Amino acid sequence: MGVGEQLLNDIELHVRRLFEVHHNPNLYYHNLKHTLSVVKSADLIAEHYQLNEEDMLSLRIAAWFHDAGYLFETPPLHEESSSLLAENYLKAKNIDAAIIQKVKGCIMATKLPQSPHSLIEQIICDADFFNLGTDMFRETGKMMRKETEAILDEKIKGRQWREKNIAFLESHSYFTDFARTMLDKTKAVHLKELIEKAEEKKSESAAKENEAVQEEIMLKEEIAEVVTEAKKEKKKKKEVTVRMERGVETMFRVTYSNHSQISSMADSKANILISVTSISISVVLSFFIQRMDEFPYLIIPTLIFIISCLAALTLAILCTRPNLTPNTNSAEVEQKRKRNLLFFGNFYYMSLEEYEREMDEMLKEGGEVYSNLTRNLYYLGIVLKRKYKLLHYAYSTFMYGVIVSVIVFIIAASANTESIAKLFK
Repeated sequence: MGVGEQLLNDIELHVRRLFEVHHNPNLYYHNLKHTLSVVKSADLIAEHYQLNEEDMLSLRIAAWFHDAGYLFETPPLHEESSSLLAENYLKAKNIDAAIIQKVKGCIMATKLPQSPHSLIEQIICDADFFNLGTDMFRETGKMMRKETEAILDEKIKGRQWREKNIAFLESHSYFTDFARTMLDKTKAVHLKELIEKAEEKKSESAAKENEAVQEEIMLKEEIAEVVTEAKKEKKKKKEVTVRMERGVETMFRVTYSNHSQISSMADSKANILISVTSISISVVLSFFIQRMDEFPYLIIPTLIFIISCLAALTLAILCTRPNLTPNTNSAEVEQKRKRNLLFFGNFYYMSLEEYEREMDEMLKEGGEVYSNLTRNLYYLGIVLKRKYKLLHYAYSTFMYGVIVSVIVFIIAASANTESIAKLFK
């Protein structure tokens, strides 16, 4: 077995282990099965062009790593993460820099919109979307839709998904002559079927909408005939009250929406910091631990950086960690405060019968509903205060930690100028 084959076997085991250890249940499409399919498709196209040994090795390595970044990064940045994973692994294996650059070029070429510059970059781009021109198109499309819904945490309507697929197929084109000859005909059939399906659904929707409009018109005419002057006068008297109630409801609805958005923003910022610090720690440990004996004066800045990352990571995790209200039914506690029945932390320990009884009592008294909504808003504000406080400390810790570690690194580097040059060789 040659060196290249042994390296590919090691990479296959490494990538399989990554998908196993860092399994993400939301990756219905960009999983190990898709990676294996891209490797197989890349080999098929590459055999037609009879690549030299170095290009063939670079292409196969890139095919194995091209979507590994999905395990550690959000979709828009997964190519950069995949490229970094491949680079770190190959450097650890002392692989030639030229091969590493080709591998990174192939991975980054798959980033949408695809922009390949060499033959092997064109091959991996075509292999990545090989399924568009095969009978697997429908199955992979379902998996891709399921993954997108899981990542966005929202349902995608069939009409929207069809429009996105039609737009993508119309804009997509294969780069290699081999892929165009083999796949374009079937891809065109899939596009035609999607367009026909979209037109069919559009006609059905228009018919239903027209029918609904006619029914609405008839209903309005019947209501207009039934309404009397007495009801109009009664409606005028209630108008002021209804307007006030709607204003209160609108206020609560908008405020709850704002609280939810702010909470979501805090969680998103915390997740970004968790990703950044985790990757930073991994990169620093994988790069410096092996060479720390050669550069002992870098221990202090490295430790400062790692400790600040760990501290920021801990604070970010605490920011996103949920808290529950302590389980208590103490009569003394109940006398001191009113229970908020709209927050799960105050009723998760109650029985169904007890919860229904208290909810009925609250609904019978209109004022109690608004009182519970008010208390709920207050407690949401308390939670947001804690989240943003922790988030502030986390970002500050990371920022100052990076600044201090860089300053210490510069001081150490200035005192060891000859030795530091070896670090970047």
